[in-house]
Amino acid sequence: MNSFNPVEPLKISIEKNTSVEQKGQKKKLAEPQNQRHDAGSGAHFVDGSDGGEAAARGEAPGLVYLETSDVSVDGIKKDASPGLVVMHRDKARFSRMKKSIRAAASLLDEQARQGGFMPDIWMITLTYEPDIEWSSKHITHFTKSYREYFNRRGVQFLSARVMELHKSGVPHYHVVIWLPKGTWLPMADKRGWWPYGMSNQIKVEKPVGYLIKYASKGTGGLSFPKGARIHGNTGLDYQRRLERAWCMLPAWVREVVVETDRAIRAPGGGWLVRSTGEYLPSLYEFVGHAPDWSWCAFRKKTDQAINSFCQ
Repeated sequence: MNSFNPVEPLKISIEKNTSVEQKGQKKKLAEPQNQRHDAGSGAHFVDGSDGGEAAARGEAPGLVYLETSDVSVDGIKKDASPGLVVMHRDKARFSRMKKSIRAAASLLDEQARQGGFMPDIWMITLTYEPDIEWSSKHITHFTKSYREYFNRRGVQFLSARVMELHKSGVPHYHVVIWLPKGTWLPMADKRGWWPYGMSNQIKVEKPVGYLIKYASKGTGGLSFPKGARIHGNTGLDYQRRLERAWCMLPAWVREVVVETDRAIRAPGGGWLVRSTGEYLPSLYEFVGHAPDWSWCAFRKKTDQAINSFCQ
């Protein structure tokens, strides 16, 4: 039997901001009555079907695991049960990373070429010495050093990066940098901007494809260092930052907002449109999770439930 202490009874609360005057008001759904912990799988459910054969197999009752699902949207895969979805934490994280890298790198490439200019594009690989332990400050030091170097010379510094793991579990970085044609790129390790190992740099022609390739490799069952930001970018102008943020929204949110609306996640679920204060209730409600939160289950709300929040 999998020992697991069920979480406290869950309440779903959503902050509704339909106007400035209503900001801060909260409306709660009816508290679920069927709190249940499945001892066979260790999963905890707010409501749903009994375990049956699924529990006997150690699976989540009433759910189809991602590996057996055939529909995927932004890291979320649906099962055969109407309105029920399962989100696998690691797969969803990688899906989001690829989506973010694709959007940021494409926008950086567009920005570097505005005005008809043809940039030099460099791919830098940063590796660690065996006796050096990873720290989040390392990539910060690297990026800050390059940015300050090019700022002093009046050169726009555009970059995107992704972290990858060796088979041993040691992380390394792939960084793409866009520079004006003919601009000299110093070697990071020679300048002391990457004193934690070695740096290697080559010119590339398809930066977006390279970054997506590395972002798609996965971890092979290994884990990234705690607190690591596995991707990032530097140098996007304001309008393109808004566009990148819009690209990262769920598809149904993108259908009702534009880039300048600056929609963000609202406390308790749903989305808040900052330009108007309008609240967009989530289409899904939480159902249950694995003991280690490696997956979470959600159920699609009925139109009646969604509309009740909008009244």
